[in-house]
Amino acid sequence: AEDIVNETDYKKRWRKVHDLLGKTNPKALKEQKAQQRALKKVRENKVYNKKEKGAMGLKFGVSVPRMTWQAIVGVDEMLDGKSRLFDTAKKESKDRSATNGLVQDLREVFPEYRVN
Repeated sequence: AEDIVNETDYKKRWRKVHDLLGKTNPKALKEQKAQQRALKKVRENKVYNKKEKGAMGLKFGVSVPRMTWQAIVGVDEMLDGKSRLFDTAKKESKDRSATNGLVQDLREVFPEYRVN
């Protein structure tokens, strides 16, 4: 966990938070694996089944599991004072455009959670 705190590159920090959460929290690991399976089906079949778990972040074209998303937002706020992903004051995600830099960052860091 110390390497997460000392990491200055937010993209590398997001990945470390994801990996640590998967190693230390069985429920989060289960959610991550379910999300990966569901999105693999989405990419193969080109159809998103809303009954599948994990619509979180779908608006971005990258669907990060809920626990992972919340952990990343929390760590960003703790270390940087604000999150790049979520505006807690307004209680909404930042930019919802699928072409912005934030989405490109998420796609780069989490290729397994790409929707398309």
